[in-house]
Amino acid sequence: MLRLFVLILLLLNSLYFAWSHGFLSELGLAPEQQTEPRRLQQQIQPEALRLLSPQELTEAQAPKAPECLQAGPFSEAQSTLLRATLASTMPPGSWTLEGLKGQAVMLRVPRADDEQRARLDEIKAALANQPLSPCP
Repeated sequence: MLRLFVLILLLLNSLYFAWSHGFLSELGLAPEQQTEPRRLQQQIQPEALRLLSPQELTEAQAPKAPECLQAGPFSEAQSTLLRATLASTMPPGSWTLEGLKGQAVMLRVPRADDEQRARLDEIKAALANQPLSPCP
């Protein structure tokens, strides 16, 4: 009885192996192919994918060093609005408004890091759409 059970078990395992490897496909007995052509068609420019070397990855992840930024010149009315906006959004001492000849005022941020750049982008209206440029 045990021999018959082992023989049936061996026969069933052989049939499963033949079915799973496609040997019975000529008889119409084959497992369903598991492919995903829809996902392959949805890819956008897969040839543009590029692996970064460890050095490139480190450079890409490294935070930018703080740099000096300036904007202006601003009129007296613009500088009043700018002073109020900067006082509420930027830490004290991280920016200065420097007067030029006459009434013109320049904004200077001596050590602008990523966080301060983001805050300056948020207050573009108060900057009167003046571009930020590196300090001379």
